[in-house]
Amino acid sequence: MTRLISSRLLASTSVIAIALAASGARAEDFIIPSGTVFTTPVVVDMNTAGAPFGSVLNLGGIVITENTRNSAEALTIYRTAISGSIVNSGTVNIAQTLSKLDIHGGGTSVSASGETKGIVLYNSAPLNGGFQNSGSVTVSRNAVADVVVKTSGTVALSEYAYGVQLDSYMAGGIVNTNTGVIDVSNDITAALTPSDHYSQLNPVTTVYAYGVIAYDTAAASGFDNAGSISASARGTITHNLARSSSATLLAASTARAVGVVMSQSGAAMPSGVTGTSMTNSGIIDVVGAMTQATNFSVVATSANAGLGRLIESSAVVFAAGVLANEAQVTRFENTGTLSVSGTASVVAVGSVIGPGKASLINHNSPTSPETSFESGSVGGSVTAYGVSIANGSLGGLSNTGVIDVSGQATTTLTGTATGTTAAEVGLQAFAAVQLTGIDVATQTLTGPVLNSGQVTLDATAAFTSQQTATGSGGATSHDAKVESSGFVQTRLAGISVASSGFEAANYNATVGNSAQITLSATATGSQGGTAQSQGEAVADVSFSSGSSFLVGALLFATNTASGILVDAPNVAEVTNSGIIDLSSAFSSGLVATATGGTKATASANSAAPSLTSFGLNIQEVAGGPSAGTVPTTRIANSGTIGLSATVTIANVASAAANLAGGTASASAASQSTTVSTTPGLDGAVAASYGIYLSLDGLAGSLSNSGVISVSQALSITDRATATADKAEAMAVSDGLSLALGVLAAPGAVTGSFLNTGAISAAALGNFTASATATGGPDRRARMPARPGSSSAAASFLPPPGCPGSTIAAPCG
Repeated sequence: MTRLISSRLLASTSVIAIALAASGARAEDFIIPSGTVFTTPVVVDMNTAGAPFGSVLNLGGIVITENTRNSAEALTIYRTAISGSIVNSGTVNIAQTLSKLDIHGGGTSVSASGETKGIVLYNSAPLNGGFQNSGSVTVSRNAVADVVVKTSGTVALSEYAYGVQLDSYMAGGIVNTNTGVIDVSNDITAALTPSDHYSQLNPVTTVYAYGVIAYDTAAASGFDNAGSISASARGTITHNLARSSSATLLAASTARAVGVVMSQSGAAMPSGVTGTSMTNSGIIDVVGAMTQATNFSVVATSANAGLGRLIESSAVVFAAGVLANEAQVTRFENTGTLSVSGTASVVAVGSVIGPGKASLINHNSPTSPETSFESGSVGGSVTAYGVSIANGSLGGLSNTGVIDVSGQATTTLTGTATGTTAAEVGLQAFAAVQLTGIDVATQTLTGPVLNSGQVTLDATAAFTSQQTATGSGGATSHDAKVESSGFVQTRLAGISVASSGFEAANYNATVGNSAQITLSATATGSQGGTAQSQGEAVADVSFSSGSSFLVGALLFATNTASGILVDAPNVAEVTNSGIIDLSSAFSSGLVATATGGTKATASANSAAPSLTSFGLNIQEVAGGPSAGTVPTTRIANSGTIGLSATVTIANVASAAANLAGGTASASAASQSTTVSTTPGLDGAVAASYGIYLSLDGLAGSLSNSGVISVSQALSITDRATATADKAEAMAVSDGLSLALGVLAAPGAVTGSFLNTGAISAAALGNFTASATATGGPDRRARMPARPGSSSAAASFLPPPGCPGSTIAAPCG
């Protein structure tokens, strides 16, 4: 019969003797016998009776429910108290449910953090034994915070959960057997509202979940998982800020979930140890998720008090199956399953209403005449890896199992400003997903990176933004202005091999796929900006290059996908004898509407986003190391590479002002410059390459004996409409649709190029530009034409020299 003991465990002769015959334990070991369950934390240190011990063995159970302390550990072991192994064949279960109501104390900075851990080994001195789990380790942390925040400073909620944490090198390795289960979950639900005395809310929320983490010298231990490891970190965060005068909101939430972490972090290798091997034949399942809702409003009661700074509302998710950092990995092998999922969702609503000027902006300098697109953002990002080995060294990697990585980021932003004299809105929205199946970013690579299993990536990034500025004072309204910006991004790599050091002399990039790599990406961005006033109305909507303000988010408005990506000083060999299947879709829709009395200006500009797809993307760092250069001997495809990419861009601008004395200007463009200097390249570039090659030199062969099929479609529609006493409209559809089976810049060639297979490439471009200007009864409307416009319309005959005119003269 199981015995429940509600006291701290003390080693005794009788306890040890019970388990000796069945476990092979020794008399000097610390043992929890089979059938014995403890309901309070167990600590093994030099103060424990009988210390020091040989090994620590849990044959029974530790089951803890803790609802009062902020942090708790089930089994804590100090290296100084043991010299052998840690073995769990029983049960370790710890659950914490916490209500955090004490984070609102006074002062300038308030924080509340806590940790829940299953099995912990502290101190970094090496151990001769190892860690083995053939039982179950379950860690559950659930924190709830619903509070009124009484500070204008940072409010930090930091929640951590660890299944197994090891700080010491273990000569016997870290093993989770085929019966072993390690399950970690960490959830936080928070609703934060500042008290009436404070006009600023600055919450920073982090939720972490790690299945197994080996720090410092422990990262040099061998690792083998044949069982089940799962880690999930989830957050649901709500921010509420409502004021009657100026207010500022800067909110950031992060969820981080990793199945296995081996982080050496600069620690020296133990004496006589050259590296560690890592294998997974079991299941590692990881989920990271963050949902954030922001409600921000200012209803000013006095003139010129209507200022709302919505600087940031971001949800950032990081998830990885296996993560090694600065470790010396001799070999990594996956024959099991790595399943990784990340989800980030942000819904933000901002509103400012004032009897004078109302401003809803994303920066700290309200005196600036322009809002800053690069200083703050609202949105979600996901970064996820199946396996990532970075900054240390790798002797070789193989995957014969399954690696499945998915990411989804969605953002909805609504911003409005209404003022009797003036109104302005300037915000940036984003949604970004970066996924990598196998990531090798080490300083040293001496063995091949091979996939003969299945690698699947699935990414979705989408945002919707609607921003409206209204001058509500009738004839006394001065102006209404919207400057809306946003970016959407997906970046995928089935296998990525990139050196973390430029001068990587001891580097040999040999990469191959003999099975299947499947990538799917969908990116959608939708923005609307509306300005209306009886004075001047300006609506400027653009696709931005990203935010330099955010550290944890993805910062580039580039969308790219590669079956195999190699970016290294020494590229030796890259081959595909399997299947690389890539499909991607990108869509951007911008709508700018300005309705003014005296003047209206509307601009919708998607600029020049870069959208690229690669089957094999091979780039050798120019110059490379001064010594140890490895020649490129073989780049070959004998399998199937299939790429299908679709890009759709639409920009619509509409400006209307008084027909008697008003001026209107509308511009819709998919171009980065006002006047094209290199038509096509100044606009959106959508390009797909079966094989893209840029080398210092090719000593061997570039060959295709398989099938390469590339399909690229680009559709751009720009429409501008202006109506006023004096009106001007411009529309430019500029872009390049490119599909290439093979593009090679091999440098010096002493080898050969050979195609005995099939290569097909098809590029489709559909460009439409329409500009319509309608003038008042006593004035002609003016519609400048631009090269590349495929259609133009106006309510008058075109001036001499313009499209549609038969008179040869400069177009005005």
